[in-house]
Amino acid sequence: MSTLKSLQAWHHSMQLVSQIYHLIPEHSEVIYNLQFRKTANSISYSITEALGKNTHKSYVYHFSNANAMINELKIQLRLAAITDNLHVTDYLILVNSATIVQETLVEVLAKVTERNNNS
Repeated sequence: MSTLKSLQAWHHSMQLVSQIYHLIPEHSEVIYNLQFRKTANSISYSITEALGKNTHKSYVYHFSNANAMINELKIQLRLAAITDNLHVTDYLILVNSATIVQETLVEVLAKVTERNNNS
């Protein structure tokens, strides 16, 4: 499996979690604050689960799950921004970070799938 890229995906996801904790004040809209944190943590946990298993099926499942959660987070961020519960600059920073995680995950998924198909 692509360990280096997988670790990069995990590292990027932890940066995203850190940014959410720093950019979204605890006193902000409670629903958004808790949901952002929960989703970002779930992305990192899912990647960690994939790294703990070394099978094609597990990688695909956990990385696909993390990818789906990134899409969910992007939608949550967009809703918070358009309802004026998230400053546009913070929105752009967080969406950019989520996109970096997502691009890395897609790269890992493509490599894992390619290796499995060549086996």
